[in-house]
Amino acid sequence: MGLGKRRAVGATLAAAVLFGSLLVSNLLIVAIQQQRAQLASVAERETALADQGVVLSGSALLQILDGVQSGLTGSTLPCNDATGYLATLVRGEDVLVSSGNGSASASAVLSDGSEVADNESSIRPFAGSFPGGLNLLATVRVQEGSQGQPVSYAKDETHRLNLPVDLEGELTLCQASAGAVGDALVGLGPDACNSSALARTLSALDASLSSEAAGEGLRFELYYSEVQVPLCGVGYFVRVSQPDAFGPLGDFTLAAGESGAFFL
Repeated sequence: MGLGKRRAVGATLAAAVLFGSLLVSNLLIVAIQQQRAQLASVAERETALADQGVVLSGSALLQILDGVQSGLTGSTLPCNDATGYLATLVRGEDVLVSSGNGSASASAVLSDGSEVADNESSIRPFAGSFPGGLNLLATVRVQEGSQGQPVSYAKDETHRLNLPVDLEGELTLCQASAGAVGDALVGLGPDACNSSALARTLSALDASLSSEAAGEGLRFELYYSEVQVPLCGVGYFVRVSQPDAFGPLGDFTLAAGESGAFFL
């Protein structure tokens, strides 16, 4: 083979190698670009699922608060066992919220507000807890995605929630008021069977306790009835309420009451 032919063959081989290298390089670039696009799509999907998870979680938590508010509306807490009543009410509020391929299940317990929790900003102004309030500790399980999808999302959360009411103040005044009425009747002695003396004493006490309640943004009510047969006695009921309490369903009245009786 002549020198010219060898040079021509060598040039052809060099061109083939160069073309092959460029082809491999281009294929690598395409593969990298495809991988980047796939990763970007996965990241976008993960972000979308996380955002939807916040919505699902918040919806479940609001449904728990809705249920608690509904259970309190139109009812009267027992002053001496409000904690037991509320604990039972709150434990009954298990909810499940679904949307598309996602769901959030949530439950709650009555709380003193001291537990460690996270994600408290999702349902303001009912997030967090405060001393003397109606505080809840909620757990939420968020799951999203379906079989065959490359991206799924699952998260366990805990939340401190509250209905912004002065629960402690209301119960304290209720218990003190019931005690004050009982003491007043004991102090009357036989005059408790005298309608006029009874009315004067309880009317004065009613005015005093109503004024005290109003100073704390509460409302006080006293009801009583006289019993003459077979024994002289007085039955009474005190009620303390917050008429403009605020909840996720709007304003409502949170009430607590206690009854008692006095017999000679």
